[in-house]
Amino acid sequence: MFGTWLPLKDLITDKKELDKLADQLLKQDPKAFLPSTYTPAQIEGFKKQRALLAEAYKSPNSAVIELVGGGRFSTSLDKPASRGVISINTADIYAEPTVDFNVFK
Repeated sequence: MFGTWLPLKDLITDKKELDKLADQLLKQDPKAFLPSTYTPAQIEGFKKQRALLAEAYKSPNSAVIELVGGGRFSTSLDKPASRGVISINTADIYAEPTVDFNVFK
């Protein structure tokens, strides 16, 4: 079994392309990706978190991809840009929560 964690710059070697990717992330309208139930404070928090994420994408010292192998091989994105939501029905304590993973948005 082995594992390695790679910065994005090891996969996108052209610095201009890497900067472009981070800039595109910052230009996205959060309201297009977040649930309508988000408050202005939550949206501001998301924007701050997204700015940190964009810097991590550009950093040579911040791993964003995890590769694990040994018999099988798997890959995971350690710093995804998407955010999911879990909602509960407070009227029925036995109801299953609603989970929206919001993946790849």
